[in-house]
Amino acid sequence: MPLPVRLHPSEIHHDKLQSMNAIAEELTNLIDTGSDEKSSKVNALIEKWNIFAVSKFEFSDFRDYHSWISTENFVKTALYQAKYQEDLSFHEAKQIIEFISTAEGNEALQGYALSLIELNFSEPRASDLFYYPEDWFKNDSMSDVNLTNDEILGYLMKKSGRWLSDAPEIDLPYPLPA
Repeated sequence: MPLPVRLHPSEIHHDKLQSMNAIAEELTNLIDTGSDEKSSKVNALIEKWNIFAVSKFEFSDFRDYHSWISTENFVKTALYQAKYQEDLSFHEAKQIIEFISTAEGNEALQGYALSLIELNFSEPRASDLFYYPEDWFKNDSMSDVNLTNDEILGYLMKKSGRWLSDAPEIDLPYPLPA
């Protein structure tokens, strides 16, 4: 299921994408040829990058990103800005959760969707509920728990205290973590 249209990330201007892509490529080249976090040129480029990025990036982000994401999507992760949605509906939140659970979209959109969930439910560890329930519940015996999308949303609402006005009653089979 796709992200709700109104919750798609804002379009990124082509010039900004090109500029950030050039910085990422230059940093990658410097790192691949032996520059490290002590390099003044590397640090200057990271500072330039961080002027435009929605969150702060560090040397290790540039050193490691090629192992999990393309340069184009890495740049988008730096520019996609999740926003708190005062009027978020249960149906929209469930669509976001389904988008994450089914691994739709590319890495940048997946990261953006997780940011939407984390921001809208004040839960910086929301990804653990999807991928590492034993960590989220702080219970090693829960590694094989298979939560439904409704249950995931129910736990997020209960833990954050943010009840979406149109949410149905959801039976949660496990207690919240201490």
